[in-house]
Amino acid sequence: MHPVTATNTLWVFVSCSHEPRHLYDIIFAVDCLRCRGIGDAQILVFVDHPTPGQHLHAYGIEAVFPISALGAVLSTARAHEHVVLTVAGHGSIVGLGMESAPVRPAALIRATRSVPGIKLATLLVTQCFGGIFNLLDASTKPEMVTIGATNLNPSASLGIQLSKPLLQRDGSPGIASWSANIFMMGFFAWLRAPTDVDGDGAVTMLDAYKHAGASSNEQLRQAKSGLFLHARKLASDLEVARESGALPFTLDAIELKLNRALSSLHLHQEAWLLHASLARRIHF
Repeated sequence: MHPVTATNTLWVFVSCSHEPRHLYDIIFAVDCLRCRGIGDAQILVFVDHPTPGQHLHAYGIEAVFPISALGAVLSTARAHEHVVLTVAGHGSIVGLGMESAPVRPAALIRATRSVPGIKLATLLVTQCFGGIFNLLDASTKPEMVTIGATNLNPSASLGIQLSKPLLQRDGSPGIASWSANIFMMGFFAWLRAPTDVDGDGAVTMLDAYKHAGASSNEQLRQAKSGLFLHARKLASDLEVARESGALPFTLDAIELKLNRALSSLHLHQEAWLLHASLARRIHF
């Protein structure tokens, strides 16, 4: 059995994106960790955002590094038995970030396994095409669990509204709504108040995976009902605009909205897990 405690686990976030919304996903996750008594000394953030401090520092997230420093920082970090590395932001079929300059899965895994004192690791890959992390070596010491929000498809982000805004470092209300990665939200929402999802008498990483997968796909299913009606209206608007002789830029604008709606409507997201036997032994 491998218990996750407030001091034996290093929580690492990696995000390839210039969009603030992906930093908001990290802020939410860090808020959940703090609710579990995990201190800032156990949290590291790596991003390629040009000005992450303007979004993260207000929430007291100070240990922020460029992604290029990932290997160097992790290999010299304070010793931890367990590393949980969450991948947010964008992904492509060749790695994290854009295809022109990807961070390859093998490089990320090597960096994770380089943390001093590590005995096991969990990779939570929430970005598009997370399946590029699947079917890789999981049993080499230190062993590694990999949890994916989606396989070889885009991942889903939806507009969310928190019941209460996240508090900034000075106690003032902060973000309360953004387009959030729903699998990542589900995972860390479960972590805030872990439960035995499958009823086996233990609260484990398997329960986190099952909750995040089920809850995110339920949200996606509900969202698709509205997307269908929205797409149908846009298709009607496009037809009317064509018949009325609307200007090309007007037609292009409607068609762009329609294509985006159809892309989300046909999105398929299925969670997956690599090395379930180890996930069963990671207890909360």
